[in-house]
Amino acid sequence: MPHQPTRRTVLHSMAAGVGVIAFDPLARSWVAGPARPHPADTAGNGLAGVPELDGTLLTDPASLAADADDFGHFVHRLPAAVLRPGSVADIVAMVRFCNTHHIQVAARGQGHGTNGQAQVADGLVIETAPLNTIGPVRTGAAGTGTVSVGAGAVWSAVVQATLVHGLTPPVFTDYLELSVGGTLSVG
Repeated sequence: MPHQPTRRTVLHSMAAGVGVIAFDPLARSWVAGPARPHPADTAGNGLAGVPELDGTLLTDPASLAADADDFGHFVHRLPAAVLRPGSVADIVAMVRFCNTHHIQVAARGQGHGTNGQAQVADGLVIETAPLNTIGPVRTGAAGTGTVSVGAGAVWSAVVQATLVHGLTPPVFTDYLELSVGGTLSVG
């Protein structure tokens, strides 16, 4: 059974100004504070270091609780950590890390799912909102074109960027403040 950090250990870590520095694969838990070898680690490998990130890896109770809920308010799965990526490279690094350590991963757009699709118990939730870039619109023949967007871009911003060129996406959601990545991941 995965070890859940207690409020006390999280508060002690926050008071010391220490963030997540490692994942203990034997205890299957995130570690905040100085890395120490696990007593059962006879190979002396110590803890598995978290990749260096451009963004932030959060384990505070408020961040975990926020991503354990969605628009439906029916399902509540508390993650072990939340990634607010600073780059696509952060997502690649953390997905590889989670794959190595058998940690489940969920992508979260705006949190408008209604049945826990973007939640994961004791795993990693990746918030895609920081990746909200909208690339240049490339127009083609006969009113066609393409645009590359980040997973965190909301549909209303995509429409604004394409309308300038007389284009719109061929399909929409009924609510344009949903993220493109969230729409694609949940459907």
